[in-house]
Amino acid sequence: MSDAAIAYGSFRVDARSPQRTVNAVSLQATLGWGAAGIATIMLFAGVLEGWHLVTGANLVVPFNLSLLVQPLLGVATVALVLAAVRRSGFAVAEYLGLVRPGLKDVLRGIGWGVLAWLAVIAIMLIIAGVTYALGKTPGQSNSFPTSDQIAEIGHLPFLLSLWLLLVVVAPVAEETLFRGFIHRGLVGPLGTASTIVLTSIVFGVLHKWGFGWDRVVAITALGMLLGRLRHRTGGTTVPMIAHATLNFIQVSLLTAGVLLMA
Repeated sequence: MSDAAIAYGSFRVDARSPQRTVNAVSLQATLGWGAAGIATIMLFAGVLEGWHLVTGANLVVPFNLSLLVQPLLGVATVALVLAAVRRSGFAVAEYLGLVRPGLKDVLRGIGWGVLAWLAVIAIMLIIAGVTYALGKTPGQSNSFPTSDQIAEIGHLPFLLSLWLLLVVVAPVAEETLFRGFIHRGLVGPLGTASTIVLTSIVFGVLHKWGFGWDRVVAITALGMLLGRLRHRTGGTTVPMIAHATLNFIQVSLLTAGVLLMA
């Protein structure tokens, strides 16, 4: 083990050639289980998008149903990843890089989460500025409910479900899947750089629904940062905290807007 190795939890990762020879499930299994995880986490959005493509109309779904379904799909994604790891005979926590964070890890994750939020906002503002300069209208998000929809289910239930989904479920599910399972399975055969780029692009594209390509670019850049944190720390804990911090800031702003509408 070289002097550049980083101690993290119960295992060590070489910062110069990380995980190139680490034991992992096969590439085929990683792609298969990874695709199943992506399909699970995107099931609800996929049904809506598929309905629109086939019929040309939007599928009308009660908004309170979507608030229930999305967190459940996140939980199902985590369960699927855990099943894939256990089926392969690996220790779940070590395989996915899930370790108990110390104070330094928490502060590090929060700091990078704040920087990531600023970077995402900056990227989206730049894209909006370029789009406007080219004489085009920036895309509008259609994922956030109207004030009538929020009032229909109640402001408190809506905000509680929003915080649960974006600050808890989404960071845990997405980091466990992308920076945990898929990263671990690809980094051996593909190498670190290719793995980070590939997982980041897929991660970004999955955020197109309801937002547009400007969000895809910004979230792909976020994926690059989270992938780099995964590489440098040897685990998913710090990326998960950074992801949750970014979402915490965004949800705090959304909450302020909802309360002003009330």
